[in-house]
Amino acid sequence: MSNILILEDDIALGYDFYNAFKERGHEVQLVSTATDALAYCKTAPICLAIVDIFIRLDDRYIPDGGLSFIAKIRQLHLNPALRDLPIIAISGGSLVAGENDPLKSASSIGATATLKKPIQITELISTADDILGLDDY
Repeated sequence: MSNILILEDDIALGYDFYNAFKERGHEVQLVSTATDALAYCKTAPICLAIVDIFIRLDDRYIPDGGLSFIAKIRQLHLNPALRDLPIIAISGGSLVAGENDPLKSASSIGATATLKKPIQITELISTADDILGLDDY
């Protein structure tokens, strides 16, 4: 099947995603920062990335989440094939109350699809299947 990269700082949620895709026969790599995700992209062909927009480390948000990953994939020349990598951005937060919607920001810089947390696993799999051209869950 496909090689899927998941960038998620919530360990329990990340493993829920990981297990759901593994059960469907995909190869899955789970990382917790954009830096780790970019490093992985240099070592293996990726078919789809699922990225959490906001990443927390030591109880504070750090600028090493999904927005950073999307911007770097779309703008840098790590690998020209990665510029078109399908990316699903997910978030349950907001940048600033009443200000920019982080999912709209993700779309504007190149996310293929966006989903708001909390996410039903079936919705995530269905979105991934649509992007990858696979049968529904």
